[in-house]
Amino acid sequence: MDIVQSLEKSRREGFAEGEYVGFLKGEYIGFEKGIDAGIEQVISNMLLNKYETSEIIQATGAGFTKIETIRRHLEDEEE
Repeated sequence: MDIVQSLEKSRREGFAEGEYVGFLKGEYIGFEKGIDAGIEQVISNMLLNKYETSEIIQATGAGFTKIETIRRHLEDEEE
């Protein structure tokens, strides 16, 4: 099951609107309750786990610019 299927399954099983729960290969990748800080953490986790930008957009609904900003921030932290 990929991340998008996991999120869709979570929504069908009764998670509230605006919440994201995702598991892929047994890894917990994020939980968000409708606040920007939460979705940014989900995106950060997905980037750290090497997800493609297109997968992150599909899973979170975030824009390309937001994802690239978080990616640059993570790269700056590594330096």
